[in-house]
Amino acid sequence: MSRNNRTLSHHKRAHNGRHRVRKGDIFQPRPTTVYRRPCGCCKQDIPRKNKVMVRVILSTRPEMRWDGNDWSLFIPQHLSKRFGRCLRHLTEDDKATLRERGLAID
Repeated sequence: MSRNNRTLSHHKRAHNGRHRVRKGDIFQPRPTTVYRRPCGCCKQDIPRKNKVMVRVILSTRPEMRWDGNDWSLFIPQHLSKRFGRCLRHLTEDDKATLRERGLAID
C-alpha cells in the first residue's frame, strides 16, 4: 500500500466486537457507573457529608483574617484542605447557617 492511500490509525475501526446487529440478537445494555463529582462524592453521600461539614466547621474555632478594612471570620485553613472541593456542594441553607454565625465563605 502506498503512502498516499494508506488508512490512518484514527480512521481505523477498533476491534471491539461486531458493529452490526445480528438477526435475533437481544440487546443487553452495559452496566452504567455511578456519577461522581470532582470531589469524589456521589449523590447519595452529599446530604450526610454536608451535615458533617457544617457540624465540624461550627464546632471549630474560626480563623481571623484581615480583608482590607476589618477582620473577618473564615473557615480554618486546615478544614478547607480537609474538605477541599466538597465545600462547593454545601446547600444554600448550610451556607446561610454559617453566615448567621458570622463566617465568611470564600
